[in-house]
Amino acid sequence: HTNDFPLYTEAIKFFNHSEGMVRIAVRTLTLNVYRVEDTSMLTFIRDRTAAPYFSNLVWFIGNHIIELDTCVRNDADHQSQNRLADLVAEHLDHLHYLNDILSLNIEDLNRVLSEHLLQKLLVPLYVYSLMRSRLPSNSSQEDRKHVSVVVALFLLSQVFLIVSHRPLVRTLAAVILKSDSNIVETGTSRILEEYEYSAVKCIAFSPPSESLEKSLESLSGQSSNPEEPNGSVSPNSSQNDRLSISSDSENPDTFADKMKHLNITDEEKEKRLALENPDQSHS
Repeated sequence: HTNDFPLYTEAIKFFNHSEGMVRIAVRTLTLNVYRVEDTSMLTFIRDRTAAPYFSNLVWFIGNHIIELDTCVRNDADHQSQNRLADLVAEHLDHLHYLNDILSLNIEDLNRVLSEHLLQKLLVPLYVYSLMRSRLPSNSSQEDRKHVSVVVALFLLSQVFLIVSHRPLVRTLAAVILKSDSNIVETGTSRILEEYEYSAVKCIAFSPPSESLEKSLESLSGQSSNPEEPNGSVSPNSSQNDRLSISSDSENPDTFADKMKHLNITDEEKEKRLALENPDQSHS
C-alpha cells in the first residue's frame, strides 16, 4: 500500500514554519525517512510528493535569499550585522540540507530536486542576476526577481563549496561558463538538456502553482481511488511543477528491484547467480 504515509506528509507541511527548531526537525525527519530502505515508501515519496515538496522548498529558499539581499541593500550603515549573519547561517543550513538529500544517492529524487534547483532557483535567480545589467531592459525583465551581483556571486560560491552532487555542479558550471548575455535567456534550456536535465518551458523564479498543503490534500483525495496509477500527479499541478524525469528513468518495478538488492552480500550474489545459471556454475 503506497497511497498514504501520514508521518512524512504531515511533517513536511511544516517545512517553512516560523520557528527554526521546527524547520530543523522537519529536515531531520525527512532525511531519516529517505535513508530507510523501504521500497514502497520510497516509491510513494518519489511518485507522489517529491515534485510538490521540492518546488515549495525551492520557492521558500528563494524568498529567503531575496530577504537576505534586501538586508544587504538596506544596511549601508552596518547596523544590521546580526540579522544578516542569521540570514546567511540559515541559507547555509538550506544548502547543507539539500546536499544531504543529494548525497543519499537516490537517483530519481536527485533528478527531481536537481531540476527544481536549476530551473527554478540557481539559473533564474543566481545566474540571471549576474547577467541582468548586460541584458536589454524591458518591463518583464525589470519586474523579474533578482539579487545584487555581489550577493549572487556569494551565493554561487557557497553552492560550489557545499554541494557535492557532481551532475548538478557540472551543469551549473556549464550554464555559467557557456552562457553570455545573448544566450542566458534562450540558451540555458539547451545546456540543461545537454547535461541530461529536461528543461521546462519557462526557466523562472516563480511560485508553485499551489501550496504544499493543498497538493497534499489533493493527494489524500487520490489515495481513495484504487485504480489510480502510482505515477500520477495532482490534476491541479501545473506543467511547470511537473518537472519531467527523462524517459530512460527507471520504472517502479526496476526501482523496487534495485532497492531489494541494496544489502546483498557478495556471497549471496554468487549463490543467486549459481541458481539462475546452473550450467555456468558447473562449467
